[in-house]
Amino acid sequence: MLVDVTWVKVLDNHRLEVMFEDGYHGILDMQPYFVCKPFNKLTNPDLFRTAQVGYGTIIWDNGHIDIAPEKARQQTKPIKH
Repeated sequence: MLVDVTWVKVLDNHRLEVMFEDGYHGILDMQPYFVCKPFNKLTNPDLFRTAQVGYGTIIWDNGHIDIAPEKARQQTKPIKH
């Protein structure tokens, strides 16, 4: 099931707080992705901070880098309240 990302906030340590259209809310650690292109470019803190919602997912560098929304959903750990 494809669920779009609706909101993202950049956190420290290459993590993102992410909200999905179904209300799922959690933390996505991007550091494991840095071993692969094009995500290795996100080790640059200035580039990592460009994270935003676009095309229903998380994009960086004006859409030149993105992560599939289903992969983001799968890897996002829920925030415990």
